[in-house]
Amino acid sequence: MKGANKAVVTNIEDIKEIIIEEKKSASVPTMCTIQEMMHKTGFSYRQLMRMCKENKIVHIRVGNKYLINYEKFIDYLSIGEVD
Repeated sequence: MKGANKAVVTNIEDIKEIIIEEKKSASVPTMCTIQEMMHKTGFSYRQLMRMCKENKIVHIRVGNKYLINYEKFIDYLSIGEVD
């Protein structure tokens, strides 16, 4: 009976380690306004807005503002359109 309890505790410890590792690897995406993306990338306001409206880049809309995921935008530039 004692061995069974120890096996359960070992599994719980393993799960805790996995959760800690996942938290370390998870990161918050960098969300930028169109104005910020203009300064970072050199793209025009019109180009970025068009990419958002055509859903070519990962973005969210907050009120009237578009927030673009910077990391996914860089991936989009390196890979191109995915059909």
